[in-house]
Amino acid sequence: MKNIGKILALPFFLAVLLTTALITGDTKSSWGQAGAGDIEMGRAMYQKGDFAQAVSLLKNVLPSISDSKDKASAHLLLGMIYLAQGQADLADEEFGHAVFLNPKKKLAPEKYPPGVIRLYDQARMRSLGSIVVQTDPSDADIYVDGELRGLSPLPVNDLVAGAHKLKIVKDGYRTEEREIEALAAEQSEFYLELRITDDIPATITHQRAESAKEGSSFRVKATVQDNLGVVEVKLYFRRKGAAEYEFVNMNQVQKGVYEGVAPRDKVSIDGLQYYITATDVGANVTFEGKPENPFDVRVVELDREAPRIFHTPVIASSDASVLAIKAKVIDNKKLAYVKLFFKRDGENKFIEEKFKEVSGSEGYKVIIPSLFMGAEHIYYYIEAADESGNIQYSGREAAPYIIKMFKALPYKNGYIVERKKKKDKWTKTVRVNVGTMKGYKKDQVLTVFSADEKVIDPESGMTLAVNQELKGKVKITIPGPTSSEARIIKEKKKYSIQKGDFIRLRPSPPTGVGGYSEKFQVITVTWSQNPEPEVKGYYIYRSNKPQGPFEKFKKVTERSEIQAIDKGSRKDKLVDGKKYFYKIKAYNYENELSDFSETGFVIAKGGPNPPTRLAAISGSIMRTPLVWEASEDKETVGYTIFRSESRTGEYKQIARITSSDTQEYIDKPDKKTGHDLEDGKTYWYRIVSYNKEDKPGNMTEPVSGSSRQKPKPPANFHVVSSAVRSISLAWDRHPDSEIKKYRIYRNTAADGDYKLVKEISDRSETEYTDKDKSGEKIHDGQKYYYRMAAVNSGGAESELTAPVSGVTFGPPPAPASIQAVSGMVKQVAISWKALNDSEVIGYAIYRGESPASLKLTKKIRKRSANKFKDAGGWDKRLKDGTKYYYTVRSINSVGVESMTEEVVEAVTKPVPTAPAGMSATQNKVGETTLSWAPNAEPDIASYRILRSEKPGGKFRAIGSTEETMFEDAGLKNGALYYYQTQAIDKDGLVSEPSETVDTTTKPVPSAPSGLEASAAKSSVTLSWTENQEPDIDHYVIYSVGIFGRHKIGVTKSSSYIVEKLKPGSTYSYIIVAVDKDKLSSEPSSPAQIKTIK
Repeated sequence: MKNIGKILALPFFLAVLLTTALITGDTKSSWGQAGAGDIEMGRAMYQKGDFAQAVSLLKNVLPSISDSKDKASAHLLLGMIYLAQGQADLADEEFGHAVFLNPKKKLAPEKYPPGVIRLYDQARMRSLGSIVVQTDPSDADIYVDGELRGLSPLPVNDLVAGAHKLKIVKDGYRTEEREIEALAAEQSEFYLELRITDDIPATITHQRAESAKEGSSFRVKATVQDNLGVVEVKLYFRRKGAAEYEFVNMNQVQKGVYEGVAPRDKVSIDGLQYYITATDVGANVTFEGKPENPFDVRVVELDREAPRIFHTPVIASSDASVLAIKAKVIDNKKLAYVKLFFKRDGENKFIEEKFKEVSGSEGYKVIIPSLFMGAEHIYYYIEAADESGNIQYSGREAAPYIIKMFKALPYKNGYIVERKKKKDKWTKTVRVNVGTMKGYKKDQVLTVFSADEKVIDPESGMTLAVNQELKGKVKITIPGPTSSEARIIKEKKKYSIQKGDFIRLRPSPPTGVGGYSEKFQVITVTWSQNPEPEVKGYYIYRSNKPQGPFEKFKKVTERSEIQAIDKGSRKDKLVDGKKYFYKIKAYNYENELSDFSETGFVIAKGGPNPPTRLAAISGSIMRTPLVWEASEDKETVGYTIFRSESRTGEYKQIARITSSDTQEYIDKPDKKTGHDLEDGKTYWYRIVSYNKEDKPGNMTEPVSGSSRQKPKPPANFHVVSSAVRSISLAWDRHPDSEIKKYRIYRNTAADGDYKLVKEISDRSETEYTDKDKSGEKIHDGQKYYYRMAAVNSGGAESELTAPVSGVTFGPPPAPASIQAVSGMVKQVAISWKALNDSEVIGYAIYRGESPASLKLTKKIRKRSANKFKDAGGWDKRLKDGTKYYYTVRSINSVGVESMTEEVVEAVTKPVPTAPAGMSATQNKVGETTLSWAPNAEPDIASYRILRSEKPGGKFRAIGSTEETMFEDAGLKNGALYYYQTQAIDKDGLVSEPSETVDTTTKPVPSAPSGLEASAAKSSVTLSWTENQEPDIDHYVIYSVGIFGRHKIGVTKSSSYIVEKLKPGSTYSYIIVAVDKDKLSSEPSSPAQIKTIK
């Protein structure tokens, strides 16, 4: 700004020539393209000082300029115009646009004023960033946005903040392309490990899979080989006809052999398609099959799904109901039939009846014949089959559903045939039909009743009962064989007994006779309440035999009381565990007894009930496992187990179990007790429960089981070879066709316990390699012993073979001649002598800041490798000026590393020291000059200047210089600024900031005060207090009106006369002080006055 002001003060033609020389030169070629005429006109206006027109013109033409360099020149010119007008903020904004459009453009000192250069450089510092690109190995060509910038490691400067395209090229390595991001006013780092060029892809061979089973997983094996190494193998698959493939990684199951498994839910009847890919270390991809031409696999449909039966079991019905068995049956294919099997009490065989399909959604239904409805129980189960022969049951023949049948129809002996009249009036005489040739006896009393109303369960539709209404009683007067005459002796309502009413002499026999015994030698007898309202009570009879004789032992006097307690008598107590039989008669108020009920029985409580579902499992060696379901008897506290050598032989106790919850036991030899168990021999077992009084219950039914004889061990078991963490074994194929498996055991000593390491499910297999890449199970240089057994189809394992042994290899040799190079920028070069050992596949480099803190830094899988450049990781680079310690270990084929035999050290290049002696000029107009002592380092390339406007605030880079001084212009007047500087060497290493210095720019003068005005007829005299600043050059007088202020004069004194004014008019004036540096004060307070008329 300062220099521009000087230029404009020259004669016009010299100013034009000088300004043209300053802003032309490197812009001529760009201004010669589209829009150049308009930019040239704007430049001419700028040179004439016509700033407003120049700004208007350039802003109008900027949108139409397509060339980025031309557009950058237009923004640069706009910034220069704003700076010439003292508008530094607007100039800074335009310079920022120019830098963004043409970031490489720098302003030559001989062509542009220093103020423009300083402000432009500050814009470049804010808008541009740099990225240090490092590669392993180094010396790679670095291209940024298509332009070659140099060899790595390389600081790439002058990058516009944002994304850039990076390309890295080096002979023998794959070309890498990445997107990197530059951060404004910051230097970031990018690190990449290059991949070796590998033009030889992997090879894939595999046996094509022709078919698969629906609903089963699909396995594919492939052999993959590569000259350098395989990174990954993938199996791609899809349902035939699907658009997209899915994939799984194929796992290496043995050296060079990979297996992939497609999940069974992806294997459908539509068919399956697949192909295989393998990627090697050089990123070459090999295809076996193609996405557009995959292998087709036929999927065989296998219907193993039985029909599904949806049925709610019927648990009760009555002889007055229509009994319908219903079920819904669904099959995935097609049903063959649905059948019902049913029977009643006392029948051995089930009757078979096909279900009939019901229209709609009701499924299938069978109506039970009416002749079955009088039974006490009906037993049934359902069988459904599909056309594939799959059968499903609801219920079973051995465990059918049971329907409890209730008596709902009223019990009757006959009915009223006629009620006689005399002279058209009812008499008390009736004629009854007995329905039997026996008839009734004279004076017998019959109960008369009606039965019309049914009680129906709303949910099941079952007839629960037929309501009986008592109408009265009649007494036989004239008995007969089939009909008799009787007289009404009791009538509930007058003339209510009529023809058709039912009669009976005695109640029906009670039903549902049974009971239970929950307490020792106590039985509770139970039955169902008789439906006849005239029943008064019951007689209970007991016998020790089902056929009798039965003796009455109890009378119950209430119809609703339907249980009786039987404790026996003092002389004849109930015997625990004995079965007692019961019959019941009902009696009415005439003391007429019903016939006997059906016989029921109850076992008097003795010892607890035995467990259920006892089973002996055969086929185990030297043992026979027993399993059962625990007894449901609450008094059970344990079990006693008995064994016999025959079903009917003597059973001897072999075990006593003290917990009722136990449900298993293993019968095996015991040398201490002498208990024996011969291999292959059949034994019979029974179990008894016992209670807390040690009272045993009944035995279970006997079951049999046997252990299995051991097969012979494999022959010729021996060690074939030893290697790194692996020992190869071999044996002869077992001659026994029953052998299904081999088991191999390992131990670190010839004696002691051997641990199972492998089970081989193929009798024809005769070799196995025991290996462990991790080294957790098989150690290096260790002797291992092996034994082997054969296992037959019953699971019986042979004796172990004699021990054989082998010794694994120890760690590989360590590399020699390890060296580390110091003085490198953020990296250390390591070298060593490569090993010529077939077991060595690469090297591991370790780094630490002390010999005791070495950690793995890099693994190189190449035996011939002999150097490595360590630049740290992308997330944590090496520190500057730091000593690092290194060692190199060799790695063998299973990842075992050599011992550490040599540790070397190296120091990275330090950052420059912080600049010293920094100072700043004070009280300068809108600028300050910074200076400092030069750094002692010989490779200092530049100094970065940092500025902050707040104490303790954030410092921002505002420029750089190769000198030891810097002018910062365009500053605010009277403002306080803080500065630091940093030294940057030729490798881009940046020092710590220098000590902070501050400076204050010169303030503007204070506003004039004490302004007074005195009026005459055509003039006004203004006076004010003279400013205190010693360098005030003059005062500017302004008149103030509705259109703003207007300059009317300049004076060096503190008074001024305004002439040629209109009489009787009002005027307002302000004063501005201007110092020798042309800094203008704020205006004074206005003075308003009116001239004299």
